[in-house]
Amino acid sequence: MGTDKAVVEVDGVAMAERVARTLEAAGCHPVVLVGGDIALLERFGRPSIADGWPGEGPLGGVLTALRAVGSDGVVVAACDLPWLDVDTVRAVVGAGLTAAPPVDVAVAVTGRLEPALAWWSGRALDRATDIWVEGVRAIHEAIGRLTAVRVDVDPAALHNVNTAADLAAARPPAASPDG
Repeated sequence: MGTDKAVVEVDGVAMAERVARTLEAAGCHPVVLVGGDIALLERFGRPSIADGWPGEGPLGGVLTALRAVGSDGVVVAACDLPWLDVDTVRAVVGAGLTAAPPVDVAVAVTGRLEPALAWWSGRALDRATDIWVEGVRAIHEAIGRLTAVRVDVDPAALHNVNTAADLAAARPPAASPDG
């Protein structure tokens, strides 16, 4: 992308800020930015914390979030989901909070596991830490070893943007001047 994905703008708003606003609108408080370039993220005026395991993959970021704010659980959403919507967040959180028996994680599914959006219970911290200590770094593998509920969601809400081409391909075509 030529820059940190978190600050790439979509319709005039940085992707990280778009995701943060969606989380807030869905009832998630506080919204804390984890990992990446902390000095760059501070421009959003939101709390941000360094990843406890930089360069080790997103599972380290999940552990960081759980340790920082996760006693009641956390919603983890990747910054590169610019079309994430409130209904999708609420569906995943609701599934996690109402699962019986209780689960460690509720994760979005779009025909495949989408760990870029998941609710992690506070009780998952110890189990996820043990999995980390065993050397697991792949978030999907960690989820597979925890108690989980999978939540079917609209794939459009979880369209991941990793490159400028991803962003261009995902944008709706501009209206022609003729109407």
